[in-house]
Amino acid sequence: DFDLIKRAEQQKMPKVFEWYGAFALMVTLIWLYTEVFAYYQKLEASFVLSQGIYLFGYQFAVFIG
Repeated sequence: DFDLIKRAEQQKMPKVFEWYGAFALMVTLIWLYTEVFAYYQKLEASFVLSQGIYLFGYQFAVFIG
């Protein structure tokens, strides 16, 4: 994404390409955020499931089939 912006600047392309570069960078950042968030949820779920579930002081094992 940064390469696209840099090449557009070096080649003296029209200013509209700045918006293309900014949009591509924003899409990449949003995609990274969603991937990190999904990984965090999987990590948290695996930790909770490995520890079991506590309900009213009793521990219940969680089995995934």
